[in-house]
Amino acid sequence: SRRRHTRSLCDWSSDVCSSDLGQIDIIIVDDCSKDHSLSVAKTWLERNHHHFNRSLLVQNRTNSKLGPCRNVGFYLAESDYIFTLDADNRLSPRCLECCLELARESKAAFVYPTLQEFGASNGQIGGLEYTPMKLISGNYIDAMALVAKSAWLRVGGYRNIRHGWEDYDLWCRMAELGLHAEHLSGEPLAYYRVHAQSMLRTTTDESQNKKELIQNLESLHPWLHISIPQPDVADECDSQLLDPCAQSNIQIASVDFQKGSRLSALRSEEHTSELQSHSDLVCRLLLEKK
Repeated sequence: SRRRHTRSLCDWSSDVCSSDLGQIDIIIVDDCSKDHSLSVAKTWLERNHHHFNRSLLVQNRTNSKLGPCRNVGFYLAESDYIFTLDADNRLSPRCLECCLELARESKAAFVYPTLQEFGASNGQIGGLEYTPMKLISGNYIDAMALVAKSAWLRVGGYRNIRHGWEDYDLWCRMAELGLHAEHLSGEPLAYYRVHAQSMLRTTTDESQNKKELIQNLESLHPWLHISIPQPDVADECDSQLLDPCAQSNIQIASVDFQKGSRLSALRSEEHTSELQSHSDLVCRLLLEKK
């Protein structure tokens, strides 16, 4: 999904083209951009669709925000797994292949790689092994993950969370259902752009917005006890992708999650969902190539 990311769109699209994984479907969802990125995306797909098994460019009829926008892409996908990639981030050629291999081997609901920051910061994020209890005090898993479509259907897709954290909410709902996830260990295979105009910096991390977000997430998931890093720590890396266990003294042993499970069937048609009737999926098809 993308909105107002003309400059970085070419970098992002080149990464997908250079992936070591064959037979990739690509779906670009335009959320009513106000710059020229829609025309850039269309021109790029017309020139490069032969690299992919299936190519779609769709545009929401109204600006629908992040969660509904991602639901559009997931709903239109015909593959068993979907990797979410914002237009300002990047992938290494091995990322998709390695994530898919681990997902198929483990039958995980989602697989997430370690991320290397670039731009205004050069740290690493998302490098912790998966355990749902770590979600109690904060999010440590970025939206850049390979997600089984069946798992997305099972939890009902992304919610439209005001000010952000749609991915955090999704991981929490999967944990509540006992769905298993895997961290792709080793060197970073995806790249997270840090810049002053990102949604995280301009919206999510604004003081009042973050306060409302924490109250909202804790009301949706009463087992959460979200902590806020000190300002000097938050300046060094994105605050909601720190090690949450290092930020909180909360006792987590009493939390009663369902026993961790692995998905035994990953074909999306074996699951039912009412997502197709949601108004946030209303979009128009601009380009389709097979």
